[in-house]
Amino acid sequence: MMKWSRASLLGLAALAAVAVAGDGVMAQTDTAPKQTRRKPATLPAQPPAAPEQPAQPAAKAVNPRGPEQEYQECLKLWDAATHMSRSEWAATCRRIQNRLNDITAQSEQISATRRRAR
Repeated sequence: MMKWSRASLLGLAALAAVAVAGDGVMAQTDTAPKQTRRKPATLPAQPPAAPEQPAQPAAKAVNPRGPEQEYQECLKLWDAATHMSRSEWAATCRRIQNRLNDITAQSEQISATRRRAR
């Protein structure tokens, strides 16, 4: 077995320390964005007065387009670069529209049931 002198071991340890520290220094770059201090936002003394309007019940959002128009709109979104063929896209549009129709019908049934329960 080979014996290492104390000086050799210290030299080897110093070389290893420089190599490890050198890698850490090399990994650090100056590309990190510098953070600047921003002034805190100041709020106006009083918020602007909202125009007074009579209280009205919230109007139910009405979709001016029907299910068939939504389906046709979906078909227009197809592109040749899509991972689906045109017929697969059409089938997907139809399936999604049918699910939306079912959800809408279920929602209306639940709302009607809750109104009757009151």
